[in-house]
Amino acid sequence: MKIARVLNNNTVLAMDGEKQMLVMGLSIGYRKKPGMRLEEEKIEHKFILSDISGKTGIEQLYMTIPEEYLVFTGKLLEKNGDKVHCNFSGNFLIHLADHIYSVVQRCREGLTLNNVLLLDVAQYYPAEYGIALSMVEDINEEFHVTLGVDEAGFITFHLLEAELELQNALTEIKQITEILNQALRIVREYFHLEFRRQSAVYSRFLIHLKFLAQRVVQGTHLCDSVDEELICMLRHKYPRESDCAEQVMEYIHNQFDFNPSGFEIMYLTIHIVRVTKEV
Repeated sequence: MKIARVLNNNTVLAMDGEKQMLVMGLSIGYRKKPGMRLEEEKIEHKFILSDISGKTGIEQLYMTIPEEYLVFTGKLLEKNGDKVHCNFSGNFLIHLADHIYSVVQRCREGLTLNNVLLLDVAQYYPAEYGIALSMVEDINEEFHVTLGVDEAGFITFHLLEAELELQNALTEIKQITEILNQALRIVREYFHLEFRRQSAVYSRFLIHLKFLAQRVVQGTHLCDSVDEELICMLRHKYPRESDCAEQVMEYIHNQFDFNPSGFEIMYLTIHIVRVTKEV
């Protein structure tokens, strides 16, 4: 691995083949120049910079963040890396460090922001929210501030951005949350029921809705290779559940200009059958 650019004594940009890496370690950049080989034994953290074409902007952002926040964020991601369903990139580290630096400064100035999506985020993404709560505790301890649950919600947005590969996290999470709320409302009102939110069936239903909502906001579709005869059989056996699924899809089509496939409708119908049978 060779050094591409020294950012400071403890951080360098390096090339590992064609991959650009953000590499951190005590004195790893001290008296080093581009083209020199890294001392592997000094590497403490390394993260892939996923967008090499945008490296200038990332480097400029990096230079505005105090080193203590970058080092802290690197340790924070190493601590929580095995708890999420993605690999944190160097880009993510820099953006999260910038967020932590900004929010700590605001807190010290007595400025706090309310997170209007907090309850929805905590309900629909409990694992990520739990990680974010732990991160907030570490931030408070490290920087002697008193960030609360609202900030855990904002950090959850960042985790979801990395996990779901969102392009505009806040906007897309708002849209995903809207789809989840409306889809659950349609099913709940159609069958006049209350979900058993602690059940495995409800959890699987919610997971399906989250991935459906993600496809909607990103404009992607499942392969529509389902047999029409199978769809007809499902509609005949479960007419109310099929009708409910089509109402959900009609809402999605009207609000997001998304044309659901027969496979999407069939799969949603099956989940509605399961979740309504257990209540």
